[in-house]
Amino acid sequence: MGKLGRTEGATAHPCTSIALESMEATRDELVRRGFRRVILLGDESVMQDACFKGLLAKAGLMVLTPGPDDRAWLGQVMAEGLLPGALRDETVERFSRLLADGAEHGVDALVLGCVVLAPLVARAGLDLPVVEVIQTHMDVLTNDVAPEGELA
Repeated sequence: MGKLGRTEGATAHPCTSIALESMEATRDELVRRGFRRVILLGDESVMQDACFKGLLAKAGLMVLTPGPDDRAWLGQVMAEGLLPGALRDETVERFSRLLADGAEHGVDALVLGCVVLAPLVARAGLDLPVVEVIQTHMDVLTNDVAPEGELA
């Protein structure tokens, strides 16, 4: 599959309650919006998390992640920082090629597992819908909050 790999399913992996809630909220949002094939980007731990990818796969979603070289590159880029004014053109170009590779594999959404990548996503001129894990979880939490004086 080119530079992207497919995730078949989960292995036993303990998830924290907050992490699991974030993953479930993301899964539910992807399913609600009708996505079937997604590219998962974030730091190495997010892209290789069997619990997260397995949860998505069990919901019928095909999860693609970059190959080892691109994962290492993303980690390096994230470690160097991604302030909007500090993004180099070659970084944006390589990221855009990574997303284009996903599009060639039929990806219909980007799952952004690390908010640090948001400035890079903004500069890449992305044509894919983006589902941000943290934002999705926050949306669920704020929708679950009852008005003052009422119990949820």
